Amino acid sequence: MKQTQTFHGIDADDLPMFGQLIVHRVCRHVEEIDGGCIVSDPMNSEFYWGNFFHLDHPENWSLEHLESVHKKHLFYINKRFVFSYNDNLELHRTSNGLRKKFEAAGYHFEAHACLIAKVENIIPHQCRFITFRQIETEEDWKQALGNQLLCRKMYDGKNEYVIKRIQAARRATEAGNGQWMGAFDGKKLVCDLGVFWDGQFCRFQAIGTHPEYRGQGIVRSLLTETVKEVSAKRSDPYFIILTGLGAGPQRVYEKCGFVAVGTHIGFVKKWE
Repeated sequence: MKQTQTFHGIDADDLPMFGQLIVHRVCRHVEEIDGGCIVSDPMNSEFYWGNFFHLDHPENWSLEHLESVHKKHLFYINKRFVFSYNDNLELHRTSNGLRKKFEAAGYHFEAHACLIAKVENIIPHQCRFITFRQIETEEDWKQALGNQLLCRKMYDGKNEYVIKRIQAARRATEAGNGQWMGAFDGKKLVCDLGVFWDGQFCRFQAIGTHPEYRGQGIVRSLLTETVKEVSAKRSDPYFIILTGLGAGPQRVYEKCGFVAVGTHIGFVKKWE
């Protein structure tokens, strides 16, 4: 029988979506339904990973049933079908019929690695001339939004959903559910990220480095400082990151001391 690793009582197989929900529960709406849960954000319909249906057992659903449930709960928010599941059964592999079924129906496939670490696992890294502190003032948040917009522009060029996402994150941090951290070159913010918590688990969110400052190890230093600061406030926390499976950022986080423990799978398709 397969031995499943656990972290503060949470199975490794369940960590990818558990980590997702840490952010969604404080920034969006989560509704538990039969067979999974619905994450929704009516105020930010363009953010499709803020409006999706997570499946506990995707192999048990037909596409027709999935899409009908999705429309019932999310039709007024987002004109996309977005489904996700934890890959504890390795269902994403091309040899498996589930992925073939989704892709044959026009769905785009996405895979995100779930990585985890504790403060004692973090490999310290320092950057000279860079300072680190919490984002708090109006000017801080203005710079953080500007950096997030600049980073996201490289991917899809859309602004509105990023603005609303940062607004929601600010409300959550000001309510005490997390904090936003920044790395500064003098007064200029050059890297920022959010971290949100649920008990002994903390989830990093929206890690972004200004294009002119990449390749200098700044994100590693910011992660180091954030883990140290949050660990001093919370009892024995684990830190979770979700990032593109096998992508460059995953290798950066692994150099920091994070280890991969699972995969979060997603399928996305615009409505006809």
